[in-house]
Amino acid sequence: MVIERLSAVLFQVGGTRLALPLAGVREVLPLPHLRRPPGAPAPFAGFVDLGGRALPVVHLAALFETAPAADLDPPPAVDPLHAHLLVTAFAGDPVAFLVDRVDDVVTVGPVEATPVEPTGTLHGCVEAEVAIGGRLVALLDPARLLTAGERAAIADLERQEAARAARWAHA
Repeated sequence: MVIERLSAVLFQVGGTRLALPLAGVREVLPLPHLRRPPGAPAPFAGFVDLGGRALPVVHLAALFETAPAADLDPPPAVDPLHAHLLVTAFAGDPVAFLVDRVDDVVTVGPVEATPVEPTGTLHGCVEAEVAIGGRLVALLDPARLLTAGERAAIADLERQEAARAARWAHA
């Protein structure tokens, strides 16, 4: 299959080169301080204050399980000098994804894309493999990044964070 025009953010997670369609990426941010609630699941990196709102952050290396299971709690460490947040708006409320590093933002085309079966790929999120700049890159399907259950768990953590913040607002 041929993609006539592809605009994407190129980044790395666990040594794997990935691309996310630019259409749903609101911002690319350097790694700020994250507040991780106690008992949060390993893929949940925490919250970042973005414009007065507690934005949930998901650690893609933990979500994709690119590290051995024993190394997922706490989530894998990242290099704070190179790590970034991809603030997305693909489905519903914004979510940020913590990645090891952002390499580039590109617009290319036409690009030959080889479809990939969801089973056996990074959490079932890879849509196709594309060659960009002479290198193979896994193109992620934004709709597959989080399951309905994961979205519900994040929404629950957001409610807990909002309740915690409300208690302090009245102090």
